[in-house]
Amino acid sequence: MVRHEQLWQAAAVGGKLNAAGTVSVTPLRYDLEERGMLVVESLAPLTLDQHGALSTLAAQVALAVESANLADDLRQRRSEERFRAILENTSDIIVIVNSGGEITNCTPSLARNVGRSEEDLVGRTMAEFLQLDDAAEATALFANSADGTTQAQAITDWRLLRRDGSLMAFEVLINNLIADSRVGGIVLTMRDVSERRALEVQLNHQAFHDRLTGLPNRALFQDRAEHALARTARLGTIVAMLMLDLDDFKIVNDTRGHAAGDELLLEVAARLQSTLRSGATISRFGGDEFAILVEDLRDLPQAESFAKRVMDHFAAPFTVQGEDLTVGVSVGLVLTGGGLDWLDMIEQMRCADLALYAAKERGKNQVVLYHPELNTRMMDRLSRRADLQRAIVANEFVLHYQPIVSIDTGKIVSCEALVRWQHPTRGLVPPLEFVELAEETGLIVELGRWVLDQACSQMRSWAEAGHTGIHVSVNVSARELQETTFLDGVHAALLRHQVRPGQLVLELTESIFATDAPTISKQLRALRNVGIRIAMDDFGTGYSSLSYLQKFPIDILKIDKSFVDGLGEGSLDGSALVNAIISLAQALRLQVVAEGIERSKQLDELWAMGCTLGQGYLYAKPVAAAEMGALLSSSLRLGPSPMTTRHVTARLRRPA
Repeated sequence: MVRHEQLWQAAAVGGKLNAAGTVSVTPLRYDLEERGMLVVESLAPLTLDQHGALSTLAAQVALAVESANLADDLRQRRSEERFRAILENTSDIIVIVNSGGEITNCTPSLARNVGRSEEDLVGRTMAEFLQLDDAAEATALFANSADGTTQAQAITDWRLLRRDGSLMAFEVLINNLIADSRVGGIVLTMRDVSERRALEVQLNHQAFHDRLTGLPNRALFQDRAEHALARTARLGTIVAMLMLDLDDFKIVNDTRGHAAGDELLLEVAARLQSTLRSGATISRFGGDEFAILVEDLRDLPQAESFAKRVMDHFAAPFTVQGEDLTVGVSVGLVLTGGGLDWLDMIEQMRCADLALYAAKERGKNQVVLYHPELNTRMMDRLSRRADLQRAIVANEFVLHYQPIVSIDTGKIVSCEALVRWQHPTRGLVPPLEFVELAEETGLIVELGRWVLDQACSQMRSWAEAGHTGIHVSVNVSARELQETTFLDGVHAALLRHQVRPGQLVLELTESIFATDAPTISKQLRALRNVGIRIAMDDFGTGYSSLSYLQKFPIDILKIDKSFVDGLGEGSLDGSALVNAIISLAQALRLQVVAEGIERSKQLDELWAMGCTLGQGYLYAKPVAAAEMGALLSSSLRLGPSPMTTRHVTARLRRPA
């Protein structure tokens, strides 16, 4: 076996074929340097021609090796250029700092973000380009890196300070490579997360703030209330919670539109924010409900004084769509801490709601301070509501009918259907004790549907008994008219019981006409188009009665009992007002029904004024359907005759 050293010596002199011809050595040369050799050992002796051929082969091998090296070098150079281009154009920032926080190397992206050249950055501390709090954290982290007290890798958020003073949020990966001789520093890989953090802030704000007003929402309010109660427990002070609800806000939405309602809510929020004490938390819970939390109060008078100031802020009108709009507010107030009964956050909110509800019940636009008796009242209300729901399912309601009589003849011309609750333990319950509750809970819709069906059924029964000309008046609530299926329900009831539309009168109170004028007018015209008549009940008790007569299709005016009560007592003012209503109705070709007639003198005066129809206890109290049928069958006159000489003379003097 030929030794290695001998082979290199043979290659150095240009190659050699040994004497035996069994070993051929040929050098591999390129760049005028020997880079290797081609050695061939053969069992049979090689000729000089074969050795020469191997020399040619060696030259080709050398060329191939050179080409491969050149290609590898080219790839490496291209890779380095590509990497350099990536580093120069990447939006991420890579910075190497020493344990003192000084920048030793960085990508051009750092220079672009801080508005300086790369040369100007090397040697400066990284803390110079961070927001103050982040700079302190970074300085401490770098100092602890040298002694190994900082973990090898960490992720944090830093805010980078631009030259114009603006801040950018970066997520930073910190890799401690001080011990690595190839790096010898701390590598910071920074990625811009400004948009992500801004979105997180926005989503967080939306999660805890009302979208319309920007005020804290219920979730944030509850959190602040929890902290306030904890602080109150330590300091012994009083914390007050106020629940606010705008009075009749629905009318604003219905008559002016939801855009006006939103504008009003914005005006209310702005006024509360600008006028209340800075320590108060003002929140919007939704709709027209607001809440206020006030801390560090001394006593009850101070809390009541604050609540009064809240009310005073609503005395001045709000400007909505260029017009002044005065809005009242009802407030529920509850206190805790400072020696008062201790309430947790949930209890305090519940008690404030109870006080607010009591303020609404007492006539609105006032403050009610919570007291324990409100709990009892609310439990009673809940019990009555459950009882009312059960009664509807159990069909415990009945209709009574009160005659409407011709004052001249005493003959019954129509009647009003009045619902009664046949309670299993309380007996016959009048509508004053349950209709308002039914309206507030929405049960009035189902109850009203039942009343209409029963009234139509009864009209059919009377018609079959020969009383074909009788008309029946049915009271309708605003809540029923808001139902999109109301008109279809009326048509279906008439068709189901084969009742002519002209036999049905729908009675509406003045307050209904104020809720949503365009919608109400459209519904009433649709009803009149099929022959159903419309009566305005309690006429004269509202503020816009005359305008309603112009805007809405009305057939009958029912003079409220409060006006009739003053007749027959010699009151000229009371008589003049009723006389004016009757004259107005006659001029507009409307029927007039005087309600609540209880004395003959009232009847006489109404007859003298030209009122043709009356209703009241002087004629008959509301009676069951069977008794009403008996009255219809009887030929007896109801009520006394109004024909006295004095009133006949007065009536004859009336202009034609």
